[in-house]
Amino acid sequence: MATAGGVGDGERNAVPVLRHGAAGVGAGIVATSLLHPLDVIKTRFQVQDGGRSNRVPVYRGTVDAVLQICRTESWRGLYRGLTPAMLGASSSWGIYFVLYNLLKREAEARNGTLGTAEFMACGTHGCSVSRSASICSPLWWRRLLSRKRFATASSSLLQLIISIL
Repeated sequence: MATAGGVGDGERNAVPVLRHGAAGVGAGIVATSLLHPLDVIKTRFQVQDGGRSNRVPVYRGTVDAVLQICRTESWRGLYRGLTPAMLGASSSWGIYFVLYNLLKREAEARNGTLGTAEFMACGTHGCSVSRSASICSPLWWRRLLSRKRFATASSSLLQLIISIL
């Protein structure tokens, strides 16, 4: 019997696990590439100090942030930190896709047809493990990049790590 996607049940179960991982990695790369400028702007808003120092620019809104970043750093400023973001997102999504499909396949083998709760449980477990096992925690690299950019030249790595914690 064919599913909505036109793939039979036997064919769907024969899909290698690595394909799911590759799809997750690809999804992470595409999503990060497209949305990273918004992430940079959000991070810049988070580190604003209300104009109390001259080290951090003050933005009046999203459009103002885009214009100021492009004016002072060129369009490349919107993609600052893209490599660690892409590594973190692609590895995390790759792990998630693999785990979700493995868990779903195992649950189907034990219980037959899965209901909504079982699908959600597979997704939740896959998500929690993939986020824990991710190579680059988004919280770590965002905070590191945002503070590193505005740190003084004499700051040591140890001082930077202490300021993050």
